[in-house]
Amino acid sequence: MDNIKKRVFKMHDKDNVGTSLENIYSGEMFDIITQEGEIVETNKAINDISFGYKVALKNIPSKESIIKYGYKIGSSFKEIKKGEVVHIHNIKSDRVGLPEDRRKAMIDMLHKDGYQINWV
Repeated sequence: MDNIKKRVFKMHDKDNVGTSLENIYSGEMFDIITQEGEIVETNKAINDISFGYKVALKNIPSKESIIKYGYKIGSSFKEIKKGEVVHIHNIKSDRVGLPEDRRKAMIDMLHKDGYQINWV
């Protein structure tokens, strides 16, 4: 592991997901920081989280709203553990309907292009 302090940005008090500001690897610790730069908590990554991806800041039950920047952006369709990457494999958008076959096709395309998805 490198010595870079890993950080996840939490924009709003109501957020249950944050945005990774670095690549974070499974088992690494990361700080949750506010827009003021305050560290509000330290968590452990459940799996690899790429820069810019969402990460669960708490355990999120199935069918719960996903809140980012204080707004509902989607819903979980399965349980998401604190420290787990949050993406198309465990949430659905409230803005864009994505049928299951399209979700699978997108994940397959990422695999084909060499993108490692170890959380599917």
